[in-house]
Amino acid sequence: MLKNLYLLSFVFLLLDNGQAQIRIAGRLIHANTLTEISGANIYLPGTSIGTTTNQDGYFSLEVAEFRRADSIFFQHVAFDTLRLGVDEAAGQTVFRLRPGIIRLNQITVTGQRDLPGIARDLPQSYAVIKSDRFEIQGYIDAGDLLRTEQSVQVDEELSGKKTIAIRNGNSDDVIVLFNGVKMNNAFDNIFDLSLINLEDVEQVEVIKGSNTSLYGPDAFSGVVNIVPKSGKNYAVKFQQRIGTYASGDWNLQLNHTFAKRLEISYSIKMGGLKRYFENAQTEQDFLENSVRYHTASLRYKLFPEAQENPAEVYTFYMRSNLGYEDHRYTETNNSGNEIINIGYEGNLYSIPFINFSASRQNAFSRHELQIGDGIFRRHVESGTNYLNLEKRWSIPLFDLLTAYQFEGSRLHFNDQRKNTSEVPIGVESANLIRYKNGLVGILKFHMLANSEFYKQADFDCSLRFDHLSDRFADIRERTTPVVIEDRTQLLPDQSWSAVTYKIATHLTGYNRFIGLNSYINVGTSVKFPSMFQQISVPSALNPYYGFDATLLPEKNNSTELGLEFTGETPHLALVNGWEVHFNYFKNYYDHKFRMYYLPNIPLAFYENIPSAEISGIETKAGIFLVERKLKLESGGSFNHVSEKAAFPFKSEIKYVSNVLIEHAGFTLQLHWFHESEQTGWVRSLDGTSYETILPGYSDMDAHLSKRFALAKMKFFINISARNLLDNKVLLSGLALRDRRYYLTFGAQY
Repeated sequence: MLKNLYLLSFVFLLLDNGQAQIRIAGRLIHANTLTEISGANIYLPGTSIGTTTNQDGYFSLEVAEFRRADSIFFQHVAFDTLRLGVDEAAGQTVFRLRPGIIRLNQITVTGQRDLPGIARDLPQSYAVIKSDRFEIQGYIDAGDLLRTEQSVQVDEELSGKKTIAIRNGNSDDVIVLFNGVKMNNAFDNIFDLSLINLEDVEQVEVIKGSNTSLYGPDAFSGVVNIVPKSGKNYAVKFQQRIGTYASGDWNLQLNHTFAKRLEISYSIKMGGLKRYFENAQTEQDFLENSVRYHTASLRYKLFPEAQENPAEVYTFYMRSNLGYEDHRYTETNNSGNEIINIGYEGNLYSIPFINFSASRQNAFSRHELQIGDGIFRRHVESGTNYLNLEKRWSIPLFDLLTAYQFEGSRLHFNDQRKNTSEVPIGVESANLIRYKNGLVGILKFHMLANSEFYKQADFDCSLRFDHLSDRFADIRERTTPVVIEDRTQLLPDQSWSAVTYKIATHLTGYNRFIGLNSYINVGTSVKFPSMFQQISVPSALNPYYGFDATLLPEKNNSTELGLEFTGETPHLALVNGWEVHFNYFKNYYDHKFRMYYLPNIPLAFYENIPSAEISGIETKAGIFLVERKLKLESGGSFNHVSEKAAFPFKSEIKYVSNVLIEHAGFTLQLHWFHESEQTGWVRSLDGTSYETILPGYSDMDAHLSKRFALAKMKFFINISARNLLDNKVLLSGLALRDRRYYLTFGAQY
């Protein structure tokens, strides 16, 4: 009897190791858009049999004949799990997954690499915009895309420069990262989002609020992290866009992977537009914008077979340039940003969870304007070195992340004004040096909930220390013909240190029909004066103005509550699911920076005010219909700003509505929004202030796209209509918010 059992076990072992195998192979695609799904898990529960889809969504799996009656699971964090019998799966070659509504607890699901990098920080409100929502649409740059977010306000200049504000904060309160590397310039802590090529982007992550620990003291109202594409499923991709104002751009991307370990890619984009003034009288009454992007990257996987924490070495280079020329007013504005980065992520021999990166950023801005005999010329150039070292420890119930961050900047500033009638005041030129050092620790305690619905409750806390020092050299005041020898009389060197903390609780739960994600966080933040702000303090330039020459760092005490509910309705024929989001936040500021202008002096001035406050409520609701091919979504932001002079020209109310239809490779997006009036305060020379109001407005965008394949070639085409309501206004003779059309088409192999 015992011999028979041994023999039977041996037979089963042979069958399970290649004898009488069933081959299941095919392609996993999105049920509505028909696009491939990479990184999905295909496995037999309770066994070691499994695989993952490649970049094109293909997979192959061998299953023993005696498991013919078993089930096979197709699983991805963004989709519903598909369950088929082995026999049924063996008869198919195309497998379709429906987009998910209730997301599983992201801490426990397989495929943690799909989580955004911001998930390492404390729980907070954030949005992740995937590339399938923008990569072939009519969005010219990242600024156009982010305008669709209800918490974001985009400010656009005639030169094409675009900056954003989050939750009614200022543009210098937002940190912009590219693959985790800071891109804000060292001068005024602002980044121009028109310098980002969306064709190189995998997703855009937006943190809303100031309760971030990992991204430094400058992230006072939010963070935008641009995640570049990696693991591309094509060798060549070309895209052409044409549209209103004789606009056009083309983009070429090249990519190759060697032995599944070394990936090399390069892309180039060039474009521009030509706009005539509404009241043009000559052929020279027009302006021109031009853009040029170069991106190159290299990734080498050290252990490609590792599933949990694969190690890789990477480097990337990015250079972007924006050109602007106004032929009517003889004005030019050229800016550029260049980054080179090298990093390592993964296990380092026996040391797990290491993340190291070193970067170099060069940025410049050159603005020149000639009116009659008067010449305005401002040049700013900066070079910044970044170093980031992270180490994560993970033990049962605890996660600890520690990081050291260094930032060293050298900046040259030159602001010449000749033959003008303005008051000669301000710094004409200077060399500025800034060093930052930051230490941060984030501790997450995971408490497993003993409930069929509540899956996990977290208690998170963080502690951060920052030290900053500034040096001002070779300062030339506009009213002084020689270089100031004793610069401490004008702008003394500065040094600050600050300790901030955050505390948060996080509760998640789900069952078959409903999911919950909720959190509460409180904490403190600090923001140090930028170099631009320090050279713009009145008494440092002219003591008769009577203001304190030293700006104090801003301090912020913040509170945020977030609730997210998602649900499925399998008992309803038409409605498949729903989602509801609610956020409440309150920020209280001490020593808030306030900017203003004086008549006949085209310079910004700064001062501290004792306090300011921003509080608000954000809501969003969505419903999924017709087998999740149709999604209707609507939301609103309702904010209160106590000191509008400190946060000028912000819309306190913004509504958005979206319609998304996906079917048979077609995608239709409709986006409507309304921004309320914007209030700002302008101070006159005698010290009094008066209110200026910009009216609110509404507008709508539409995007229709189609993807299709022919052999190994994939084609796509998109028609976009921007500002359909045509709420046109004129600024210096140019139309803004006017109706525009774009056609985008391309192919990849």
